Amino acid sequence: MENTIFFILIFFILILYICRSPINKFFHYLNARKQEQRLSQSFIKPLIIIQGRDSYRYYENGRFVTIGTEMMQGGILDRRIYRTDALRWNDKEEILTNEEKDKVLRKITDHFSEKGIKWEIKS
Repeated sequence: MENTIFFILIFFILILYICRSPINKFFHYLNARKQEQRLSQSFIKPLIIIQGRDSYRYYENGRFVTIGTEMMQGGILDRRIYRTDALRWNDKEEILTNEEKDKVLRKITDHFSEKGIKWEIKS
């Protein structure tokens, strides 16, 4: 009985190993489609989406900027936002103006406040 379970497990691991390229392509396709949907939705209204563990993306007018945050555990904060010098839009790699940067940070902090996330901005 144990040998059969072991061989079945090994068989599935081998199948996953052999098929990892098509599986990766499939998930890449799904991520690309989701990104296209978010970019098109951003023409209607701005979006804020978590990207990975330590960053958020702010979508507006068919482009996005990634804001680095740090997840805090065990303290009084949930997120720490780092004010970087050069935030860039993804489409043309142009640097955000100070007004745009302040607007994006204000939208992110408003989003955190709405969700009940305790935050601070660190220089």
